[in-house]
Amino acid sequence: MAEQTEITWQEVVATHGSQAGISTKGGVVRSLLANQAKEGSYADEIREDTVFYRVTERTNSTSVECLRAMVGTGRHIHVFEKLGKNRWRDHGEWIAVDVAIEGEGTLFLLKRPTP
Repeated sequence: MAEQTEITWQEVVATHGSQAGISTKGGVVRSLLANQAKEGSYADEIREDTVFYRVTERTNSTSVECLRAMVGTGRHIHVFEKLGKNRWRDHGEWIAVDVAIEGEGTLFLLKRPTP
């Protein structure tokens, strides 16, 4: 994967529009805020061709259901990764391909869309 430049929160919020991890509009997920440095076993993982996005039972249930409804639709979801305070990486567009219960949370699997 080509190295992406860091961006600021202002640039993220222009697309994401919220401080919540899952941004929705009209019941459709627009973007996700991923954090590989989360404490505990719920850290997200971003690899070259796969994103493992984890939510806990404390995550807004309506947003989680919107993300669950995106699985298998082929609709694009923008992914931003938190690198540190006011430091973000734009990972572009992904699609949700699978979901599974994991411990006390939920794991979403995202893949790059095929051209």
